[in-house]
Amino acid sequence: MAIFDLGYPPSQYQSARPGFHGTSLQAFFEVFPNDDACLEYLFRLRFGGDPICPRCGKRGRWRRYAWQKHYFHPCGGIISPMAGTALSRTHIPVQLWFYAMLHFANSAQSISSSFLARQLGVSQPTAYRISSRIRYHLAAIDHGKKLGGAGNEVAIKLVKVLRIVNRETNVQNSAMLLILCDDHQANATVIVKPRQKNMLPVLKNKTLEGSKFITDCYWTHRSITGYTSRTNKVEFIPDYYYSEINNHKNGLFQYFSLSFADQFKGVGLKNAWLYLKEYEFRYNRRANSAHTFWDMVDHFPLFSVAAFEQMRAANFIPRAGQ
Repeated sequence: MAIFDLGYPPSQYQSARPGFHGTSLQAFFEVFPNDDACLEYLFRLRFGGDPICPRCGKRGRWRRYAWQKHYFHPCGGIISPMAGTALSRTHIPVQLWFYAMLHFANSAQSISSSFLARQLGVSQPTAYRISSRIRYHLAAIDHGKKLGGAGNEVAIKLVKVLRIVNRETNVQNSAMLLILCDDHQANATVIVKPRQKNMLPVLKNKTLEGSKFITDCYWTHRSITGYTSRTNKVEFIPDYYYSEINNHKNGLFQYFSLSFADQFKGVGLKNAWLYLKEYEFRYNRRANSAHTFWDMVDHFPLFSVAAFEQMRAANFIPRAGQ
């Protein structure tokens, strides 16, 4: 009998709010009953059923020994399903990684490292590294997706969130976010100094050409136009009409600021963008939350120092010299 087998299909809570749906333990263990199943899943997801050997350039029967996490070709070639991903260079079983992702997917707020340590049976520093890698993984999945399009509206607004600590000065207990959203999704960037020269590159890099920028915030409009009337890049609408775009803008801010303050005592300024991307990942899938976990394990983007710095530069705009 499979673990968590109830003898009948798992019950799904019925609610008009799609965000209540998630992935149950029964559904998880049905696909990933052990570490071997997780490794086989990664191998087929990344390389297909019969990949070409990087050593001899031929196809063949790949095999894996029970005590190894690598797949071996008859010629001696080796493929590691975890190499180059957020799971690389770890001795933690892959099933525990996937189980930790399940908690991130089903959580309404977030997962602290102390909670994850208790769930996985690992030390708190190990749990912290796992949670940091998973947040990077979530940020990398959506990295590069752009908002708007020719003639489409993109709403923007500057907002302040608390419990973001600048450890260099030890006086800042908040940070500014620049939130962008269209009819389908939202995206946010941590900006230490909200000035025109810092915000315009964000709009350019995160939106498609021809997008129409609008805001209902006077401060946002004045900041992005450089406190002059020469730059007309954003249309200011004081009484912004009720629309789905406005719901996204306010929804992401409230979801992040309120639940983040409840879950964490404080987060360093330089790492705040990772936590923001975690909340953003779940928020953009709130209408299809039953697939949130599967989106996490169906994509394994490149994990490297260069890729990390590229994402950090796109989502965290520090003070000059910081």
